[in-house]
Amino acid sequence: MSERTSELDELHEAATKCIRCGFCLEACPTFVLTGRETESPRGRIYLVRSAVEGEVRWDEDVSLPLESCLGCRACETACPSGVKYGQIFEGARATLTGLSRMQGLAERAKRAMLSTVSDTRKMRFLANLGEFLPSRKIPRFLGRLVSRGEEPEARIPEPERREWPQGRTFATASSAYFLEGCAMDALFGRTNAATRFLLRRHGVEPISLRRVCCGALHLHAGEQSEARERAKRLISECRQPIPVITNSAGCGSAMKEYGHLLAHEPSWSESAKAFAARVRDISEFIAGIGFQPPDSGRRIRVAYHDACHLAHGQGVRSQPRDLLRAIPGVELVELQESDRCCGSAGVYNLTHPGLARKLLDRKWQFIERSRVDAVVTGNPGCLAWIRQAAEERGSHVRVVHTARFLAESYLSEDEREALAD
Repeated sequence: MSERTSELDELHEAATKCIRCGFCLEACPTFVLTGRETESPRGRIYLVRSAVEGEVRWDEDVSLPLESCLGCRACETACPSGVKYGQIFEGARATLTGLSRMQGLAERAKRAMLSTVSDTRKMRFLANLGEFLPSRKIPRFLGRLVSRGEEPEARIPEPERREWPQGRTFATASSAYFLEGCAMDALFGRTNAATRFLLRRHGVEPISLRRVCCGALHLHAGEQSEARERAKRLISECRQPIPVITNSAGCGSAMKEYGHLLAHEPSWSESAKAFAARVRDISEFIAGIGFQPPDSGRRIRVAYHDACHLAHGQGVRSQPRDLLRAIPGVELVELQESDRCCGSAGVYNLTHPGLARKLLDRKWQFIERSRVDAVVTGNPGCLAWIRQAAEERGSHVRVVHTARFLAESYLSEDEREALAD
């Protein structure tokens, strides 16, 4: 049996576990917006199953419904049968990529875009270039090319400054790898500095992994071969049996599933499982070792937005909230639809700007109703997309990463003001 046949068999087996109960429908952002069965997890799973069985065509019947999926995995949280939709979604996208390998201009543009956002140097260059583009948006012709004719909505984020207050030293008793990430390193340098500070504040010396991509975006885009190669490189970099920390929900979700990604490679499968077991989101890690909150703080109302691949992909929900509540002066306000996707979803706001904008507007509507001073979240895409909504409306609401918010709680008022972006 070939590896491809084996993967299709696994895909079919996973799809047959769906009992078509419909619990996933109201959890699915695209179904809620469109009301179409083919835009729901149940409908997509049925199409995938039918395609494997030869009842429908992958390119003509399955491609568009799969493309419109955010990959948020909210359906997994809602599913009573434990259907692993994320694996079905990624496996089906890989099948489409392998069958078609379309060489049209739009497909080449999408691959070039993927290459850019998963490369720190290229992403930083693009971010600096954004200063010269109208409204910091990608050129209109390129936006329409990668989105089947839609007008671009997402701005190229302005990079954070990388400075962090100096002068504090902490005794560290252990170490952990810290994946600096692609987008995080290129766009959110100060948040990464805050993450390193937070780890040291809790006695952990970070071993930074820079310009090493975990392959998450490639995995979600159906480029599984490239995702596997990047996974192997990252595993090889982390030889010490110590935790691997990330502050990007999408990266963490992908790395925790390396065991599945490399299951068919005997020389890598065991090391992939062992690596995955060491991966922790920064909020999960700090909560696990025992958060040491500051002695005092400022009064501030805060809402927490659940990044999809943190809440649904990793099941990390309570830890960020517990950390925020532990900070003196913080009033945590529960956000309506806190775990509903904001529409960023990797590069979704570039490839499906219309639907992404509707989801962002819906998210911001609930943020405004909450009357908070800050929105905290744990993923770069969410951070940039929701921050754009705040900037477009001239809102006073600050959008900040969980790690940075926690780290800033230890700083003086003057130090926090000096860090204002």
